[in-house]
Amino acid sequence: MKVEQAIAKALNHSITQKKFVDKDLDNYIYASLSQPPIKIIDKCNSEDEMDYIVECPNCGSHIKYGTSIFMLSGHIYCDTNGCREKLINNDKWLRRKYENNNV
Repeated sequence: MKVEQAIAKALNHSITQKKFVDKDLDNYIYASLSQPPIKIIDKCNSEDEMDYIVECPNCGSHIKYGTSIFMLSGHIYCDTNGCREKLINNDKWLRRKYENNNV
């Protein structure tokens, strides 16, 4: 798993040119090439990151990575009520694309 994580970390840095590369692989998941990594809250005694409890970078909720995290045009949100809408409202490009769309 560390090899895949290191590759994701390197790709994230090369695309964003931001300091996200400084985040420790043991405490973060690089889920999107263009967004900051997701903070791991609890690994739940599992080797599988799909079982981890993470902090949603959009609303701050603590949710299960494998079943409650989603992506919209590379932006991460969760299934918490209102999280997707908050994401769309906070991003100009997403707002133009999805505001009047029921996607």
